[in-house]
Amino acid sequence: MKDKYYNRDLSWILFDNRVIDQAADPNVPFLEKLKFLAIASNNLDEFFRVRMHNVHSLVKNHEDDKRSGLSGEKVLDLAYKFNSENIVRQYDLFYKLMEEARDNDLFELMRYKELSDSEKNTSKNSLIRKSFQESICKDSQKDISSDEI
Repeated sequence: MKDKYYNRDLSWILFDNRVIDQAADPNVPFLEKLKFLAIASNNLDEFFRVRMHNVHSLVKNHEDDKRSGLSGEKVLDLAYKFNSENIVRQYDLFYKLMEEARDNDLFELMRYKELSDSEKNTSKNSLIRKSFQESICKDSQKDISSDEI
C-alpha cells in the first residue's frame, strides 16, 4: 500500500517545480512569469522553515517516512536533488527574463549609485511611504492613501 503514497515533503518540492514550469511557459505574460518565480522562491523558503525539520528528524531518528516507506536519508537526498534542480531552473529563467526585459526596453536595472539625485529621493520617499503603510496601517486596519502621507 505504501507505493501508492508519495512523501509529502518531496511532493511540496515537486509542486514548486510545477510553479516554475508556469514561469517557463511561453504563453504566460512577462510579469506573471516573474510572479511565478517569486512564488517558487517563497515556497522554497517556507519549505526550509517548515518541512526540513521533519526530514532531519527522520534522519536523526533513523526512521522511514510512514506514508511512502522512504528512509530519512533517501528523503533528504531527494529533497537536495529536487531543490537543486529547481533553483538552477529558477535562476536560468530569471536571467532569461531579465535579458528579455533589457532587449525589449521593458525596464532598466540600475545600481542605486547610478541614479540621479531626484531618482534617489523618489525611491527613498517611496520606501518610507511603503514602510509606513505596512507598519502603521496594518496595525490600525486602515488603508491610507499615499496622498495622506
